[in-house]
Amino acid sequence: MKKMLIVLTILLVFVSACSLQSSTTPPATETVQPTVTVLPVVTQTPAPTTTSLATVPVVSEQCIPLAGSPFSGVLQGTIVFDDNSSFSMILKRRSELRIPEQPNQKNSVFTPFVSPDNKYVAYEQQYSDDYHLVVRQADGSIVKNYGESDLGDSLKNLGGIYASYSTQWVNDDSILIRTNDFETSIKLFLVDINTGSSRELPTNFPELASGKDINWGIDDRGMTSQIVNGANVVYDPSLARVVYPKTGGVTALYDTQQKLELASMPLENATSPAWSPDGQFFSIIAKAPASAGEPGDEFFIVARDVPEFKRLTYLGNLYPSVSVGAYNWSPDSRKIAFWMKAKDVEEYSLAVLDVNSGAVTNYCLTGIASRNSELFSQSHPGPVVGTGKPIWSPDGTKLLISQFDEAHKHIRVMLVDLAQGQAFKLSQDVEPIGWLKEGP
Repeated sequence: MKKMLIVLTILLVFVSACSLQSSTTPPATETVQPTVTVLPVVTQTPAPTTTSLATVPVVSEQCIPLAGSPFSGVLQGTIVFDDNSSFSMILKRRSELRIPEQPNQKNSVFTPFVSPDNKYVAYEQQYSDDYHLVVRQADGSIVKNYGESDLGDSLKNLGGIYASYSTQWVNDDSILIRTNDFETSIKLFLVDINTGSSRELPTNFPELASGKDINWGIDDRGMTSQIVNGANVVYDPSLARVVYPKTGGVTALYDTQQKLELASMPLENATSPAWSPDGQFFSIIAKAPASAGEPGDEFFIVARDVPEFKRLTYLGNLYPSVSVGAYNWSPDSRKIAFWMKAKDVEEYSLAVLDVNSGAVTNYCLTGIASRNSELFSQSHPGPVVGTGKPIWSPDGTKLLISQFDEAHKHIRVMLVDLAQGQAFKLSQDVEPIGWLKEGP
């Protein structure tokens, strides 16, 4: 009897230690191992076979268990979800706020996206007169609401956001709208959310490469429509730097004020460009040689003020033909959460890259790593995942990811607590778009 009591006591202490810490302590949960482990454990890296690679950053595995019950704690801030038919925001303490209907408003919300400082969410919405650009803050209140007629004559003449290929924040105060002239060119317009004023940004830079075979993944609709001029141009938050593809497979960093190329590097099959939230680093994925087999995807980076392109990861030296999916910078610009998949492995695994050291941690959690248009139920048709990006909490301690359920009929949202080392089911049949912080 004494032995049995001792065993039960040890088990209770173990379960309590694994529970998620929050202001409301969730009940003890039974943990189960993830259904798929994508990459094997790697704690030491082999010596690089190429002399130019002096050291190879470590790739290690730190498997996070899936909790047996849904998350029941309290989350700080506002999680933004898109359910692909309407638009909802789930606030802390898991209360819901939906956009109220207005008399002249249709139930059509498009492309919600969160500002770099995690203070606002913006989206396009269809009204009876035209399309509007709407900005809300964490409590759900509308900060700005601009119709196409409010955004300047240039956008109005082009069809404004109605004809946009993508809309995104370029910094905390400005939104970039990619649109077209209905003929041959993609145009970039910068909208000041404080005033509603807009202006066109240049897209014609020295030796700019243009063609159907060059697609960085930011102008997909334009590429599909064979409108390629002006595509693949990525401005930094200050608008003083721009990165673009040059002829000959070269990627260039350009100073828009001095009109001077600062750095360049040949990159094969480059895709998925992004500036860090603080605007200090530019990242991009490209194919690179590997000692473990065929070339695979790797991260390359260039600093805004130390203009030299560098290879940041060496995943291919350990795993053959590695594929990297969607990724997202952390709010403090120190880490990158991304999806990776080794050759002949079916599902992608969640990993986090330390930008300073190049070290990669694989968390053994599978998920949807890119845009996905699969129908997960007859009652909810259409694309169900817009980007597949892991979503960071404002404090950088948690991530939101999307997974298919076991039957492949529903999408479930998982909350991954990196600090506590546990993952919980949070929601279903929605896509996480962003995580807003409260207060200034």
